[in-house]
Amino acid sequence: MFKKKILIIFSLLAFSSVSFAECNYPKKKFDIPSGKKASESEMIETMGKVKQFQADLAVYRTCLDDELAKVSPE
Repeated sequence: MFKKKILIIFSLLAFSSVSFAECNYPKKKFDIPSGKKASESEMIETMGKVKQFQADLAVYRTCLDDELAKVSPE
């Protein structure tokens, strides 16, 4: 009985830390066109979307670092 209670408490603690995380992985909202068929304007537009995605990923990584810093080493 005691082991069962410990297991339940441990499970709740493990899942509660995940539920408080505010970090959301950004979704890739573009397709990279073929370099042989795409026009220059399409490539430039896609380049802007890639740069925005990279910036969103940087924010996500910073958020993860902040969340990780809150975790006790023990």
